[in-house]
Amino acid sequence: EPITVATQVVSGVKDHFISQRFSLYDATPNPARDQVRIGYRINTDLHVQLVLLHSDGRALKTLVDGPQPAGEHFADLNVTDLTPGIYLYQIRTGALNETKKLVVTR
Repeated sequence: EPITVATQVVSGVKDHFISQRFSLYDATPNPARDQVRIGYRINTDLHVQLVLLHSDGRALKTLVDGPQPAGEHFADLNVTDLTPGIYLYQIRTGALNETKKLVVTR
């Protein structure tokens, strides 16, 4: 006798599939003068790298580099030693990467 495996054809992934499991939050405040907080969410235990980059992509500071449990996490960064300008911050967790912009002012 035939066994019904699926009653609906899945042909793609919804737009929010990744963002429900993995998200890099906007830095606050942005633009920043003194201190900035960068947050992210992961839905499973992962090795996480959170890196501050120059606008050309060169690594400047590593904020997180190690195993992290599932959940929300935050890293505080003092930006008083940075030249005013545009920087990037990037999260890497295996195959998932996301990059956002940070503006430093005086």
